[in-house]
Amino acid sequence: MTNETKVIYSQYRNTLLQPGDNFFSFASGSVSTPQDSQAIFVMNYASDKIKDQIDPGQIQINFSGSYGSKGQYSFIDDSSVVNKQQSVYNMISGSVVNGVPTPYTKNNTVAAVYEGIGLFYPTNGVVVFNALNLQARVGINAAIANRADNSNNGSNTFQSFWRVWTHDFFLRLKQSKLPMAVRKSEFVPSTNYFVRVKNKEFNYSNNPTFVSDGTDSKTKGTIVYQDLINNPRTYITGVGLYDANNELIAIGKVSRPVQKSFDSELLLKVRIDF
Repeated sequence: MTNETKVIYSQYRNTLLQPGDNFFSFASGSVSTPQDSQAIFVMNYASDKIKDQIDPGQIQINFSGSYGSKGQYSFIDDSSVVNKQQSVYNMISGSVVNGVPTPYTKNNTVAAVYEGIGLFYPTNGVVVFNALNLQARVGINAAIANRADNSNNGSNTFQSFWRVWTHDFFLRLKQSKLPMAVRKSEFVPSTNYFVRVKNKEFNYSNNPTFVSDGTDSKTKGTIVYQDLINNPRTYITGVGLYDANNELIAIGKVSRPVQKSFDSELLLKVRIDF
């Protein structure tokens, strides 16, 4: 590993791993038997594109193999297998069809096979692949398949090896014939308020159509129509929400005016999304 790759590895380690963890560990054989790897490939999704997170169970990454019998390979996260919310998931063989993630084995039986392929961090929008195991499973580059053991002593050749390997990783993604799938999600918190309007409340209005403004030969402030004195009818068109200082902070509108009188009560539901 060259100095420049060490710096990049350290950046992702400090961002994604717990304090004290020096290497990324990938589940191989089972979730309980992680395997450390010093060689990784990383995929980042732009933060302005993923909103709050990438949905677990809705990501599928495809590769096109480079040699021999290597063909098309698809990997998904194992959230549908562990069936609980986590900050990180393992990547396993599988596909997402009509929104349903399905792991599979080489014999096409539905099961999760942990091959130490990669890790998926939904809230970070990052997928970290175990470069060595991905090379063995998919075949990133045939010419360097046996040179990923960090044993090369020629620095120039060694640096070129890593650059070529990274470039071919991108090609294996780009040349895949299968469509890549990913779905983002955004958490929008909301608060519901229930406003009860009792029968004795809000039956009169200061609206000029209800109370005289003094320009129609009537005394200012008197009710315009006599039958509204003892049997008033008003229409509620909106609800205002006030804070502890009696300052208006939000206004909600009803879909259509709602009639109010001494004979009726109302229960209005106001929802604020923020």
